[in-house]
Amino acid sequence: MTKKTPQQSEQIKNGQTNTNGQTPENGAASGKEAAPGSSVRPARPRSGPGGGPPMMMGGEKPRDFKNAFRKLLKAIRPYRLTIGIVLFFAVGSTVFAILGPKILGEATTILFEGAVARMMQVPGAAIDFGAIGRIVVWLLMLYTISSVFNYIQGYLMAGIAMKVSYTFRRDIAEKFSRLPLSYFDKQTHGEILSRVTNDIDTI
Repeated sequence: MTKKTPQQSEQIKNGQTNTNGQTPENGAASGKEAAPGSSVRPARPRSGPGGGPPMMMGGEKPRDFKNAFRKLLKAIRPYRLTIGIVLFFAVGSTVFAILGPKILGEATTILFEGAVARMMQVPGAAIDFGAIGRIVVWLLMLYTISSVFNYIQGYLMAGIAMKVSYTFRRDIAEKFSRLPLSYFDKQTHGEILSRVTNDIDTI
């Protein structure tokens, strides 16, 4: 008869041991299956939604990247003009956003030079608030134009993405309607839905 340590005796009082006299932590860490009637259960793999197979992390890479990329270019070919306009607005928005800090630096320079001249008591020295005001007006105009260009760019790109997604889903629906029923018997429902939803959104 083995002698129990004070810690094991305390665990027995609290009901934290199984029928083999092991704590749940020791039973799980031993790596062996529990004996019949034991309260320790082996760990089960985490299943996916609806009791499906375990969920996999990360996206699946295309089997033929060149062919997939060629098909993507073919799908967006009707929107070449719109994509060119998007690039124009993207460049314009970036240029105006870059010019803003540079012009703001000129206003800071005028303010600093005027303040230093007044501190040194230079005759007739003053801060040219008129020039600073004109610079602020230019800044407001630049940032407004940049925001408008950025909004137009995002709006056009969202429209292209929605139209391309609709085209892909329509083609997939037409392809599914031509497939035999044996194909759907071999494929899981989750995989079929993933091709129509997640894969299209990823592209």
